[in-house]
Amino acid sequence: PPLLKAKMGAVRRVVKMQPVTDHTGMVELWDFDERQSVQSKVPIKDLGTLSPPPKDGGRWMHVYGSDKVALQKIAALYGIHEDDVDGAVNPAEQGPEVNFVQGDRDEEDYLMIVAHELRLSRSEDNAKYISPREFHGPRSMLSGRGGQADASQHLQLEEVQLSFFLFPERRLLVTMGTNSEDSPILQVARKNLKNKRSKLRRDCRPHVSVESKGTGTGGVTSLLIVLLDAMLDAVFPVLDLYGNALEGLGLLNGKAPSKTHVLLAHKLKTKVTQIRRYAWDANGLLNELKQDMNGCMEDGARESFQGLIESTVQMEKEAEAYMQYCVSIDQFFQSFQQSWMNSSLYVLSSATICFLPFQCLTGLWGMNFTGEDGKAMPELTFQYGYIMFWAIAGSFLLLGFLYMYKASLSSQQGAVILMSEEDKDDDEAVNRQVDDRMHQITSGTPTLRQATFLNRTSPSATPSTSVTRNNPPAGNNAQVHPVSDGLPTIVLD
Repeated sequence: PPLLKAKMGAVRRVVKMQPVTDHTGMVELWDFDERQSVQSKVPIKDLGTLSPPPKDGGRWMHVYGSDKVALQKIAALYGIHEDDVDGAVNPAEQGPEVNFVQGDRDEEDYLMIVAHELRLSRSEDNAKYISPREFHGPRSMLSGRGGQADASQHLQLEEVQLSFFLFPERRLLVTMGTNSEDSPILQVARKNLKNKRSKLRRDCRPHVSVESKGTGTGGVTSLLIVLLDAMLDAVFPVLDLYGNALEGLGLLNGKAPSKTHVLLAHKLKTKVTQIRRYAWDANGLLNELKQDMNGCMEDGARESFQGLIESTVQMEKEAEAYMQYCVSIDQFFQSFQQSWMNSSLYVLSSATICFLPFQCLTGLWGMNFTGEDGKAMPELTFQYGYIMFWAIAGSFLLLGFLYMYKASLSSQQGAVILMSEEDKDDDEAVNRQVDDRMHQITSGTPTLRQATFLNRTSPSATPSTSVTRNNPPAGNNAQVHPVSDGLPTIVLD
């Protein structure tokens, strides 16, 4: 049906390509090895005159935005297929993918990776990178005060396509996508390239033995891992931003529940759902790279990819927790409405019960029965009948209101539990035993300290918690509760 198609089209994946801005016709070039790293901006026409990369190092080329002319020039130099050039320039809606292309020579073999960068952008300016640090506090995204934008209105959560071409034999990595020099992905990569003690630079060391790990990619595999890691790290501030917004929304909803809060929670849930789907796609991409079925990665890169996979799992768990928080906001509003409705019905029912005797008396003395003498109901001819009616009706009405008021006070105080003398003695004994154990824990007796130390040093113990059992000392005449005596004591210090 048309309605179903419209709803499905509204939630489909939207992937954008960054336009070419101030870097038209230029390529950022890095030549690096263990000793040094050199950065330069090279015009497209001069790409054919470049010298080979360092002997034991690698080369990184970054094309800003969707510059098809620059990528076609690189494709002509290194043998990238035309279909892959079109796939890198045009956004793909099917999600991230990995494709290995085998050329006529070993130097022309390359691995094409299509990934997505998740970022915030304003609706009127899609070219500028918006840092989540521009928003301060859990309510800045909700109120829009202080010049801050509204996360559900003026900010958009979009996916920008990034393309990677890894040439293992040439020790070359070509990237294409982001068009901003202030992009956190590029900044992290530059920082690692400039640091001589980084793993990226250390992987450029020559492998003198066959047993040493690595296939001789000159550090470009580590550079790829650094870029993917920075791409994932940029998502967590965005996720924390929506988490702070949900926290502020929960506080506002708890103070004054309204339908507006519920609608905003649904909008934020849509954004968080997009982040969770992004985590699923990134997890599948990293698992495929970890398998390395085509032998393009360093052997030691498998552990690094496993760390990135764990990051996607953590991202998915946080997103699901925030989605559950959105559901709890909706449930709180529904419970508030239900409680308000029950309170209204309680007031109406109380009023009905209080006026019930009044209605009975009215119906009783409103009957028009007359006898032969016209005096079937003597109350109708009584001199003070009208005053008697209001006295009886008012008394019943007052008693009804007093009873309902007393019932409301009893419901606020809670249930009253009647205990016998034996139950009171047992309860006092249990309270004294609990107080004694809490005093032992807070005072830090040698027995508890030693048990805690021995438990933490055991192989099965975890550093977060330690469980010890403290039996009551001999000679204690206090009555031991049969249930609380076997309970373990949790020591959190």
